[in-house]
Amino acid sequence: MKKKTGKIVLLSLALAATLLISFGAPLGIPTWDDVFSIFSPVPVMEEDGLYVHFLDVGCADSAYITCNGYHVLIDAGNPSMQETAAYYLRQCGVKKLDLVIASHPDKDHIGDMPSVLQRLQVLRFWMPDIEEDLVPQADYYTDMLDAVDRQGIVMQNPKPGESLQLGQMQFTVLAPLKAYGSSNNNSLVIKLTYKNNSFLFTGDAEKQSEQDILESGADVHADVLKVGHHGSICSSTKTFLQAVSPQYAVISVGDNSYGLPKRTVIRRMEKQNIQVYRTDVYGTIVFYSDGNTVTPLTAA
Repeated sequence: MKKKTGKIVLLSLALAATLLISFGAPLGIPTWDDVFSIFSPVPVMEEDGLYVHFLDVGCADSAYITCNGYHVLIDAGNPSMQETAAYYLRQCGVKKLDLVIASHPDKDHIGDMPSVLQRLQVLRFWMPDIEEDLVPQADYYTDMLDAVDRQGIVMQNPKPGESLQLGQMQFTVLAPLKAYGSSNNNSLVIKLTYKNNSFLFTGDAEKQSEQDILESGADVHADVLKVGHHGSICSSTKTFLQAVSPQYAVISVGDNSYGLPKRTVIRRMEKQNIQVYRTDVYGTIVFYSDGNTVTPLTAA
């Protein structure tokens, strides 16, 4: 479905390009800026409310959230995606991010983060407190920290129970509840609440972290679940899915050698009548909330 949409966009751009080449850009003929504003693959956000974009960044994670003038980014995909996250934000006209969250320091979650931090004004940056032996010895990680330092961005390591209010959005930290000795289980797990709707972002949290969250008594129910670890068998246990009880689940995934998402995980969600959206099938997936109802803007 995504491929057909892409072809339509490309054909439209090609037609517009032919007009420009043939006639130039006098009065009445669109400029290139006009062309991209008309045919951009980024959805037009006209109504007040919450929009959550799960970006198509391959087997990686990145989500852009916007609500009534506030802008938030959770993770930024791989650097090999040619600045996909940074480019998408520019296409959306974003110049300032009120909050950026790095769920954990794996390359497929923060690889493009240096590009984002260098190109946009960022007011606040969240990342988990990382044990020394888990700190990546890699350029993408040091470049991210250098960008935070150079831009004078406020960096915080929020703890479970802490929250941030941005307009009518509330971001609450649910995990990590302890030091796990693994990067995935040390993922920041974030619940976004907007009026009567909520989204749960789990990073790459695995069953250990999921179980600890449930035992903590945290309210994990959400309308939309960002599935942990790209649909890995190590995440999304039956018990956790039952507690979250989402209407929709999003799996951020692309070509990979691990067989993700695992069929067992998909079956767990199907048995609970959870409607599953995958970025490798639909491309970038956008949900809209008016505060009472969540609506996927991507055709199923």
